[in-house]
This record gives sequence, structure tokens and C-alpha cells, in this order.
Amino acid sequence: MKSGNRELVDRVAGEYVLGTLRGRARQHFERWLVSPQVKAMVTSWEARLVAFEPPSQRVAPPDDAWQEIERRLELRKAGRKPFWRWLGIGVSLLFLGATTTVLLR
Repeated sequence: MKSGNRELVDRVAGEYVLGTLRGRARQHFERWLVSPQVKAMVTSWEARLVAFEPPSQRVAPPDDAWQEIERRLELRKAGRKPFWRWLGIGVSLLFLGATTTVLLR
């Protein structure tokens, strides 16, 4: 790799690691990751930038968080299967069975 290209690829690798490389440029760069040289540049950028990453700690959500999510998404209502839905599934299965029987004869 020429030194000018190496500098360009190194800059693009930095953008890739930072997450600022978007769209087609990112897709194109990801195809370059098969190259050991490019992969080494990405690894180098990751090692340099890891010091800037804030330490992460596990935070337990409040006890009522899932209940609130379910309430907002109305998941409890969606979880109930009304009679008509089961009837429709049964009729569909009967129709499928009858069609299969007719076609196989």
C-alpha cells in the first residue's frame, strides 16, 4: 500500500471506529476489512479510542419498568386470543387439509 493510500485508509478506519462513516462509504470500507493491514488499522484505532470510553456499569431497571412497557405497547391485550381468531385458524387448517386431500387424489 502506498503511503498516501495508507494515510487515507487510516483516516477512514478512524471514522469507521468512531461510527461517523455512513452509507455506501461504510459498506465499501467493510469489504476492505478482509485485508490484514486494514484490520490492523481498525484494531489500532479501537485500542487508541478505548481510553475515551466511559466505564459501563450494569444498572437494574425499576421493578415496574416492564409493566409500564407492556401497558404502553398494549401487550397484555395482544396476548389474549379471542374466540374468532381461533375459529379462523381452525377453519384455515380444515381448508388446507381438504385442499391437500383433493390435490393428492
